[in-house]
Amino acid sequence: MRDRPLAAHDAAAPAEAIRTVGLFMIVAAVSTIAVFLGSFGGTSAAVTVGAGITALLMFCGSVVCFAVDSSRTGAPPVPSARS
Repeated sequence: MRDRPLAAHDAAAPAEAIRTVGLFMIVAAVSTIAVFLGSFGGTSAAVTVGAGITALLMFCGSVVCFAVDSSRTGAPPVPSARS
């Protein structure tokens, strides 16, 4: 639970919205990949290509949302092996 109620002008609200959109996009990408893989057998090539392109765009969109959120919140960079 929060110590204080969320206000309409809360500074965390835009970051939460970006994270939520990224999460929904990655879930949609995973389900679209399932359609893409399942459509190889008997459906038309248009369905297969459409599902593949949609999955790719959704995945890229979710990565962009998470990158924007990371730069806005000032998350520390991922440590590299060369330290």
